[in-house]
Amino acid sequence: MSEKEISFAELSSTQDQQLNSEFTLKFEELIGEFDNLMQTNTNLNEQLVIACSLLKNSIELNKQLLEKLKK
Repeated sequence: MSEKEISFAELSSTQDQQLNSEFTLKFEELIGEFDNLMQTNTNLNEQLVIACSLLKNSIELNKQLLEKLKK
């Protein structure tokens, strides 16, 4: 009887270790994906800031051109 209990305990421990390993691998994979998403978000944010700056400059230049054309 004690042999079966030990075997069960060993099996349970092995299964726990496997589950922990699988969880750790999946969690690390998700962290990597999250890091990639954050980097993509940062890159898109930088591109939007540049695009907005260019748009603002274009609007200012168009205003100046309009004023010159009115004269």
